[in-house]
This record gives sequence, structure tokens and C-alpha cells, in this order.
Amino acid sequence: MEAVAWDRTIMETTRIESARTELFHFVLWLLLVLLGVTTYFALRYHGDSILPWLSIVGLLACLYAVGRERQLTRYRRRLQDNLTEEQDKSKSLEDRLMELSGLYRAISAVNAATSAEGTFDAVLRSALALVRGTRGSLMLLGEDDDHLIIAAAEGLSEDIIRKTSQRVGEGVAGWVAENREPVLLIGRATDDARFRKLIEHRQPVNYSMSIPLVLRETVLGVLNIGVITDDPVQGFSDTDFRIATIFAQHASVAIENARLRLMHNVVLTVED
Repeated sequence: MEAVAWDRTIMETTRIESARTELFHFVLWLLLVLLGVTTYFALRYHGDSILPWLSIVGLLACLYAVGRERQLTRYRRRLQDNLTEEQDKSKSLEDRLMELSGLYRAISAVNAATSAEGTFDAVLRSALALVRGTRGSLMLLGEDDDHLIIAAAEGLSEDIIRKTSQRVGEGVAGWVAENREPVLLIGRATDDARFRKLIEHRQPVNYSMSIPLVLRETVLGVLNIGVITDDPVQGFSDTDFRIATIFAQHASVAIENARLRLMHNVVLTVED
């Protein structure tokens, strides 16, 4: 599509330049003819009675040339605007295809996991790869449905993973689980009015998102993704936030299936 639009614009631009060249030649020859006629009458009749008429013809020719040039300029500008619009559409389509391709790979990686723990790890790794995150955690509701515990983590110490048990409604992840709303944070979490009471980590995350994992109106947990960078280009955009939210919806199904398999294995172990 872009190549066709570009070729068409090149052809139209060539036509415009050709028309401009013809216009220039027309005005040049007209001026030469007027100059020749003026010189002829000046030498032959030694008078200037015809000069006003020649001046009028020259003026009309100049006005025609100016009007034609403006018309060609507007036409060329319109072609350039159309090309820019086509390029923007093509870029948007390419970005959309890349998003869908990345989402497909992420979902496929999750579905390929054969164990519950493998599914949890695959969900987190796929989410990080999808939005170029450097650290994160997958937090699931415990048996009491009142606390979130870490089922998978990246970039966190084993001590934090083992000790973390966040009450629903407290902190960023707890707020997300309670309100079932995804959160995108740029800068410190305490800069947001909802989380000013939080205690800052030793290594604050510059860009982070927390997304609820909801399946059939039931909250399963929260997916947390972060990146430590001062470069906005490497941070999370609204597009990253949207695609991660879509991924979380699909991942919720895999997580629920993994939890059911885990519970089933526990039951079988107890029965044995």
C-alpha cells in the first residue's frame, strides 16, 4: 500500500515539475516575443503608441503564470498531505500487526506450559517480554481470598518473594485487586494520591503497571510489571498498557486452569 502510494505521488510530482517547466518556457518565449516586437516597432516607427498594449499583454501573461504556479503548488501540497496520511495509516497498521504478533507469541508461550508453576512463570515472562519490562511479579489470592502472595517473580529477591503477603485493599496491588482497575504509574508510586501512604522501595521503579487478573467476575490476582529507566522511550506507553491489559485477560484463563490442575494434584496426593 505504501509503495503504491509512493509511486503514485512520484508520478504526480513529476507531472507537476513538467508543468512548471513548460510554464517557465512559455513565459520566457512570450517575453522574448514581446521584447522582439517592442524593438521592431521602436526601430520602425520611432513611437511608443503600441508599448502600452504590449505591457498589458506582458502583465496578463505574468498574472497567468503566477496563478498557474499557485495552482501547481496547492496541488503538490495536497499530494504531499495525501502521502503523509497514507504513510501514517501504513505505520499504524504495521504497529497493530506487531502488537497482535507479540500478543499471539505471549499467549502461545503461556498455553505451552504443562505445569501450574510453569504456567505462572510463563505468564510473567511473557508479560515482561511483551512490554520490555525488567522486573515484575505475579500475585495470586491465597486460600483466605484476603491476601495476595507471589506465585512468580523476576528481579525480586527470594526473601521478598517469601515474605510478601499483601492484604487486598492495601498498596498498589491490593488497590488494583480490590477495585479491579489496572494502574499505570510513571514515576514514584507515592506521587499518586491513591498510594501516598506507601513506603518507597530501596530501588524505586520509574515505570510500572499493575493489572487485575479477573475471570468471570472473580479476581484471581494481580500482574505487576516494572522497568527502571529514566529514558521515556524505554518506559511504558499507553499502547504497552493496553496490550498488557489484553494479555492479562487471556492469561487469567490459563492461570485458573493451572490452579485447578494444582488443586486436583493436591487432592490426588491426599487420597493416596
